[in-house]
Amino acid sequence: DELICSICHEEFNLSSRRPKILPCGLCYCLQCLSQYFSSHKCSCEICNKPPHNSKSVEDLPPNIVIERVMNSLKENTLEDFSSNTAKKINNDGAVLDSKHVENNLNLSQDEFKSSSKDKILGELKNSRTDSFKYDNTEISPKHLEEKTQDTSCQSGLELKSSSKDNISGDFTSSTTDLLKDDNAGICPKHAGKLLHFSCKTHDELACNDCMRFVHIPNRCSVQTYQEYINQKKKDKIMDATESSATFTKALQNLEHVAKQKNKDILKIQSKINALQELLSKETLDVEEVNMIVEKGKTKHVNLINLRKELIDPNSKSDVRQVIEDVEFLTKELTNLKNKMEEDFTLEPDLTENPEIFKKRLKKWPYPIYVQKIISENIIRRTKIIKINENMLLPSLNEKMDTPANTCFLPLTPLMDTLQLHKNIFMEISAGGETLGKLYIELHPWSPNRSRQMISLCLNDTGKSWKCAALEQIYYKGTPGEYVTCTNYLTEEGKRVSKNLSTNLEYEYGGLYKEGNVTAISGSQAGFSICTIDYPNTRNNTIYIGRVSSGLEYLQQAIKKYDIKQIMISEVGVVI
Repeated sequence: DELICSICHEEFNLSSRRPKILPCGLCYCLQCLSQYFSSHKCSCEICNKPPHNSKSVEDLPPNIVIERVMNSLKENTLEDFSSNTAKKINNDGAVLDSKHVENNLNLSQDEFKSSSKDKILGELKNSRTDSFKYDNTEISPKHLEEKTQDTSCQSGLELKSSSKDNISGDFTSSTTDLLKDDNAGICPKHAGKLLHFSCKTHDELACNDCMRFVHIPNRCSVQTYQEYINQKKKDKIMDATESSATFTKALQNLEHVAKQKNKDILKIQSKINALQELLSKETLDVEEVNMIVEKGKTKHVNLINLRKELIDPNSKSDVRQVIEDVEFLTKELTNLKNKMEEDFTLEPDLTENPEIFKKRLKKWPYPIYVQKIISENIIRRTKIIKINENMLLPSLNEKMDTPANTCFLPLTPLMDTLQLHKNIFMEISAGGETLGKLYIELHPWSPNRSRQMISLCLNDTGKSWKCAALEQIYYKGTPGEYVTCTNYLTEEGKRVSKNLSTNLEYEYGGLYKEGNVTAISGSQAGFSICTIDYPNTRNNTIYIGRVSSGLEYLQQAIKKYDIKQIMISEVGVVI
């Protein structure tokens, strides 16, 4: 770092980047100082201390310590270069042409010089004894070394470098400290006041006085200190998650990259061997040959060290920790996948016990469709919907696309299971708004009527209660209130009230009880639902079933809408 300008991070040289000393003792390259200071006023950007005798940047004294290091490095490099050249020529008895060396491997001269830099710097540090004066100020090599390594001026302020590596905000570093401790600290503007708030607009913490005079809530976006800390923690977790995913992908390709790097090293070695074969014919360029060898060795060593760090189980590096975390998550994911495969090995089987069949339906992870094949070109389908503990089978539809990984169950054998449960649902809508579902339990006293209701709810014959409208309301707002739905819809869009079969149950006397579902007459498929009790009063109806839940949606619709606005938007069977 002693030979690098702390502003541009480039190496000093004896031309455009010659090291120059400011009166404050800091040392920067000539090019950076020329950009920052005008020719009439040459002063340090940090402490603003001007020189007494310098009229321009070129008049500033050079850093003789750094120039000694650079001269010694150059002499030592040339000496080693000549020695190695002589050795290679004496050993092979022939000369290389530099054009052939350049064509085989084109590498930079700087990497050759770097091999002896550390040795020279160590020797020169022990030999710095001279000092010199500038503007009546004695400056020693030790003083220059401290100033060269330090990036802060006498005023204590940090040098404002244009390099991206030096750009960091005080707010970011303070945020990191705050995340380590729940205490926000004392406000630097108001002594004794704790920092309880964070201003998003100005990106800083604030106390009560700051909130009162600076970060006014109706002008700034303000949050509490705890909310600020929680957000920072979430950001850290998100960054860690993204890093984990990145490292996972890197690990998957590590072996491939390592093999490719080994091949690259072999190629380099092959080129070196080819270069050795030309020693008998061409002029030797020893500097390029040494550069090739050193670069190949460096790449090889770096690759070996990287592989050791990633493979060694005792490594304490961040990379190793991420590897362990990924291995743990992979193991947990595998266990979860195996558990899911055990639970969902078989598709639901219609031949199973109804309860086992229902339990398997609930566990099956993929979409389940029930279908009935009417003809070669007509297939009616519907998807089983899981709502809490219920599984609903809506009415069949001819125009229904199915996704991949779909389980198809035939409707015909499934009807036995549906007849066993005898539960249907009707979705009530009014004024373009869906209010809720009526769940109706069909009574076993009327099995034929129950089958007819299930068929009209499933649309297995092309006739359905779906989109049917309620037509009449009787005794509105008084005991015995009930509503009727007379006509179902056919495939052609016609409204029909005729029964689907003739062997249906006869009428009998029942009570006007809230929630009772009864047939309108023996010759019609229509039904009525009682919405208000009429105690101790009987009527001559055919009892079909009873509303088990959702009656309040129908009662709400009756109070709010006209009866002709109320319709059944969806029907189906509860499995």
